[in-house]
Amino acid sequence: MEPISLIDGRMPIWAIFKRSYGYVWENRNRFMVPILVVFLVNLAGTVGPATILEPAKITFGSMFLGWGFLLGNWFVSMAFAVGIHRAVLLDEVRCGIAVLRWDRNLLRFFGTVLLLGLLFVLFGLASSAVLGLVLGIVFPVGRTGAAPLIGVLLGGPLAVWFVAILVLQRLLLSLPAAAIGKPGGVVLSWRATRGNWLRLIAVSDLTILPPAVLGLLFSVRNLGEAIKTGSFPLSPTDTSSLVVSVIHSALVATTIPIIAVMFSRSYDVLVRGGGPMGPTTSRPIAGQN
Repeated sequence: MEPISLIDGRMPIWAIFKRSYGYVWENRNRFMVPILVVFLVNLAGTVGPATILEPAKITFGSMFLGWGFLLGNWFVSMAFAVGIHRAVLLDEVRCGIAVLRWDRNLLRFFGTVLLLGLLFVLFGLASSAVLGLVLGIVFPVGRTGAAPLIGVLLGGPLAVWFVAILVLQRLLLSLPAAAIGKPGGVVLSWRATRGNWLRLIAVSDLTILPPAVLGLLFSVRNLGEAIKTGSFPLSPTDTSSLVVSVIHSALVATTIPIIAVMFSRSYDVLVRGGGPMGPTTSRPIAGQN
């Protein structure tokens, strides 16, 4: 099929969205086993901590085991994402459990995730401080000296949301870059998304919307009960909560490859110019060696 590249300098949102779902469906037999593995690990990471971290049963050992569930879920999900990125961008043909990558590619990916998290915190703190002080001056609270603190409390959430959209989204293409061993991914992503960051946000939101809506629909009953009781009713003996956890884990396991394909195709069209529907090329962007 004829590749789709930038159209008048703009990333094709709809083409990437369709290809993200289409690629996973076309390769469903290859990805069925890792999807099942991620589903089981995610379900264990959801139900396990809720079971062993009940207030009356919390011990140091149970907390350690609960964190083990969560970290295991995190690493398995990342290993799956790395395998998808490499399948899309490098045409690696792996099937079954081999799609999960437990090598230096995962370590690079993990390091990039930590770097993005650190940058998010640093930018968030700086933005919160600036916006908080501005709000504290605009909306002073008497003469007690509490105005800056109140301003920080009010401005913090706004600043973090602002940073997440403007900064973090422009850096997310560093994840597929890390998965395929491309150095300087953060700087590369920042340059490549210039003029297209709103479109990257749009394709990200559009891709995540279907599973997010499904997850919300299946969680309505539990959310209503949580609002009524003031606590989330997740319990291993609560059948409705267990069903919701199963559905949620299934959605997570199937969404991870879709999101990974979306970012891989976005990387392809913005960094390499290959387009989301065709073979990749090696056309560099300005400033790339």
